[in-house]
Amino acid sequence: MSEPSKEERIQDFFFIEGTQYYVVATQAAHEFLSPVCATLYHHSIERLLKGALATKMKLKELKKVNHDLSMLWNRFCQEYDYSPGHHQFTVFSLNEFENIRYVATSIESGQEFRVNISLGGNGPILSDAFPSDSPTYHLNVEHLDELVKAIFEVSGTPIQPYSNAFRGVFRKHIPPGWVFNTEM
Repeated sequence: MSEPSKEERIQDFFFIEGTQYYVVATQAAHEFLSPVCATLYHHSIERLLKGALATKMKLKELKKVNHDLSMLWNRFCQEYDYSPGHHQFTVFSLNEFENIRYVATSIESGQEFRVNISLGGNGPILSDAFPSDSPTYHLNVEHLDELVKAIFEVSGTPIQPYSNAFRGVFRKHIPPGWVFNTEM
C-alpha cells in the first residue's frame, strides 16, 4: 500500500476535524448550548467542505476562502457538478452564524437563537433571545445531518472511517446512515 499524498493527508485531516466538530455540535444542540452549538456546526461544515475540496484546490486557496461557507459551498457544487437543492438554504443559514461568532456583534445587535432538533416540527424547538427584538438565527439539526451526508456522498468519501472513532455519549448523536462497526 502506498503512502497517501499530501492532498489526501490534508483531506483526511479536514474530515477528521469536521466529523469531530459535528458530533460535539450535535451534543451541544441537544443540551441547547446556544450559540456554541452553531459555532461548532459552522466549524464542522467549513472543515468538511474544505476536506471535500482538498484534492481539487491547493491549501493556500482553501485558506483564502477563510470561514465563508457560501463561497465554499458554491465551489463544492462547481467542482463536483452538484445541484445544491435544499442544502443551499441550510449552508447559507449556517453561514449567518459567523455574524454572532464575535461577542461585540452579539452585544450590539443581540440575538435570537432557535434550534430545531428534528424535521416536521415533531421535535423540540429550543429558543433563546437577548433582547427580544434582536435578529433571529435558525438551526435545523436534521437538515445539517442531510447536508453532511451529502458532502461525504458527493465527494466519494466513505463516512465510516470517521464515524467509527466515537465512543460513549457521542455515539448516540451519530446520525442514521453514519454506520459504524458495532464491535467497538
